[in-house]
Amino acid sequence: MAALHKTGLDQGQINLVAIPDGLADDDDRNDLARLCDGIYSVMPACLEELIGKIRETGEDEITSIIAD
Repeated sequence: MAALHKTGLDQGQINLVAIPDGLADDDDRNDLARLCDGIYSVMPACLEELIGKIRETGEDEITSIIAD
């Protein structure tokens, strides 16, 4: 977040959140088939859970989601 703050953005405008990709830390992410399987089977439920938690707090409004 420090890099974003230097660009003039107020902290809180952009929240970066990691969502699990379904692979262990030491798994080979160059194995595209395993990576895609992990992403499609794990990420959707994690994203739904994250959105639900954000909505429950009522503090933040989600305006955009960028997945990379």
